[in-house]
Amino acid sequence: MTSIKQSTSAFLRDLQHKYDWVSTYSHSSELVAQVTTNAVPTTFQAAQLKVSINDLDAPIMEIQSEIYLLRNAAVSLEAKMVRLKNIRRDYCAALSPIRRLPSEIIVEILLRTPKERTQLTALEPYNVFGFNVFKITEKPWQLVERRSS
Repeated sequence: MTSIKQSTSAFLRDLQHKYDWVSTYSHSSELVAQVTTNAVPTTFQAAQLKVSINDLDAPIMEIQSEIYLLRNAAVSLEAKMVRLKNIRRDYCAALSPIRRLPSEIIVEILLRTPKERTQLTALEPYNVFGFNVFKITEKPWQLVERRSS
């Protein structure tokens, strides 16, 4: 695991160092002279400007492709992290104190808890009486103090 972190860190460091030249890259003196006047560029100056533009296109596209690669890797890692968090949540739900209650009491809680309009979906398969039973921080598991009269 540590070697993977080190190789990832090294990869990212190398990737950034690969483009260190960008921070020292600046406008040519010809461009500065050209933009300080309203004079139309000569044919030769226009050709030089086009060459400079073309010279910048390749590194811009290369950096953009690196960004796409990193973004796709981040999206993939985020999906894996979400999956692990969901599995972790299920393990935590199994340890929930509510599981120690007899099923008869749980059914009574579910039946007597007012519920909003809910629609069961395939995305939330743990619905019982309109409640996701694994969301222990929401109704009806969210405990509140009640006083009987």
